[in-house]
Amino acid sequence: MNKKYAYKLRPGHNSSELLIEFTKTGNVNDFMEELINLLKKNDFVYKDTSDIWMNDEIWINLNSDKGKITITKDIWDFVFILGEQNQRDIISIDKILIESGNYEKENVDFSEYNFDKK
Repeated sequence: MNKKYAYKLRPGHNSSELLIEFTKTGNVNDFMEELINLLKKNDFVYKDTSDIWMNDEIWINLNSDKGKITITKDIWDFVFILGEQNQRDIISIDKILIESGNYEKENVDFSEYNFDKK
């Protein structure tokens, strides 16, 4: 069955911190609305939105009982969920996405994100 959306659970470049990168979003505005509503249904609370004009990004900040996450969207409609120092929420969101039935989790080779190969 084809899923509506796709994502990768992967490390940041040269980092051990995991993030979620969305690779298939369709209409990004509809996608963002659905994603935020899904997270709200799972006890994430909207905090605020920041327009980071220097990077042409929008940051949507949400809180949970575990900490803070940030959803970023840039002018090319690349969307990420970051949980700096909050990896528990990143792992929880991975499960939420899978259980929703709308998201396909893509396989990732973690070594591709480590540029310090020796």
